[in-house]
Amino acid sequence: MGLIKSVMESVDILIETENNERLLLCLKLLFLVTALNSASRQELIKSNALQMLMKIVKMKSSKITDLNVSAEALKVVYNILYSIRDEDVTKELGDDIQNLVVMLRCILQDPMLNEFISYALVSQVVNVLNIIPKHLYKHLLDGNFSDHATDNLIKDSAPENKTNGISSIEILIDFLHSQLKLDAGKESETASDIRTDERICPILNCLTRASKSNRRIRKFCRLKVLPYLGKDVKRLPEDGDSIRNYLCKLLTHPVQIVGESAALFIFVLCKENRFP
Repeated sequence: MGLIKSVMESVDILIETENNERLLLCLKLLFLVTALNSASRQELIKSNALQMLMKIVKMKSSKITDLNVSAEALKVVYNILYSIRDEDVTKELGDDIQNLVVMLRCILQDPMLNEFISYALVSQVVNVLNIIPKHLYKHLLDGNFSDHATDNLIKDSAPENKTNGISSIEILIDFLHSQLKLDAGKESETASDIRTDERICPILNCLTRASKSNRRIRKFCRLKVLPYLGKDVKRLPEDGDSIRNYLCKLLTHPVQIVGESAALFIFVLCKENRFP
């Protein structure tokens, strides 16, 4: 497909010249082509396009345009990886996906990350994390993170402390909390027209898969999402502004997939012995 080759050559040039407006247009074109044509996805995999797209995502900037470029690049990554079966993953592609997960961890740990400005970027990070092989979720943890550190991290998880080994998971939990609040209309009167299932289910599914795949992630999520009740034992489980309260409200949500996603997440956090 000559179109794909031409677009990728243009992308390579635009990366060097930092012409982000034209780069954004090229990425939008790639997104449409890869969404509609499976052969284009295979061609991009064979041409190591994943490495080039990761290079785009790594570009550091606080400008809205540049954040949109990174988000658009992740949308193309999602299209490329979506239809890949585990048995089709070569060693080289597996290494690229592992590097991708490490890069996504760095994005989540970026102290300049602002959940309102970077909403599109974090949303795309979540989408990509939803399709990676489960065994790669461990790379969301820093290499120096120890199994005995989880309880201490709960105590030290203040907003200013985002350098610990599990901060990327904490960012995902915070993102879930913010989306639950927005959906409930607690933080903004203009919470946008995003449907509840589109807003909540991706991040719930992401945290559920991560928790099922790694015991340390699961333990941290359980302590953050389902902390010891204390005085809250006197209140109804759906009363309050904690993540647990919002999840309890979702259990009776009229949209079935929303209630099922919330129930599965809670189930995974509670049934530790059923998973690795």
